[in-house]
Amino acid sequence: MFARFLIAMIVVLSFTTVVDNASALNTANLSREQIRQMPLVERPNRPGHIYGNQVRRVHRLVGGR
Repeated sequence: MFARFLIAMIVVLSFTTVVDNASALNTANLSREQIRQMPLVERPNRPGHIYGNQVRRVHRLVGGR
């Protein structure tokens, strides 16, 4: 029961995007190679990258930023 709730929360949170305008502007000109060299929690949110986006969201909520 709890697993279903947890999976549902992850799916809902993965479809909601938190857009930080400053970071979106700063990362718009980065190449794919430059983004791959960044730590996972500092990379920009990208559509379809469910795992990485969720890790960054949790990191921000916990207080890493």
